[in-house]
Amino acid sequence: MAPELFARIDQVIVFSPLSAQDMEKITKNHIRELQKLLVKKDIELQVSKGVITEIGERAFKEGKGARPIRRIVQDLLEDPIAHSIINKEYSKGQVLNAKKSGAEITIEHVQKEPASA
Repeated sequence: MAPELFARIDQVIVFSPLSAQDMEKITKNHIRELQKLLVKKDIELQVSKGVITEIGERAFKEGKGARPIRRIVQDLLEDPIAHSIINKEYSKGQVLNAKKSGAEITIEHVQKEPASA
């Protein structure tokens, strides 16, 4: 390392690797952002704990920290939902339920509970 560059370094910051729990927290944040986008289209997204755990585990296995989480959420949730909205399979006022079925993540629409008077 050049002495000029070395002289500019004034401290060392050590980053700890992310735990599986950290990955799940980050996954929840990404899913929350997707839920906010869908609320604007009057679509509610419910996500099971199994889906959150699966996304966190897939990202953790890649060993690249939290970077893959965004892509995995997009591949498993955003893209299928977007295609279904475009194909008019989902419409305003629906509730979507993402759950883990074996090794797969499925998204189903469920009946919205009528508002109590």
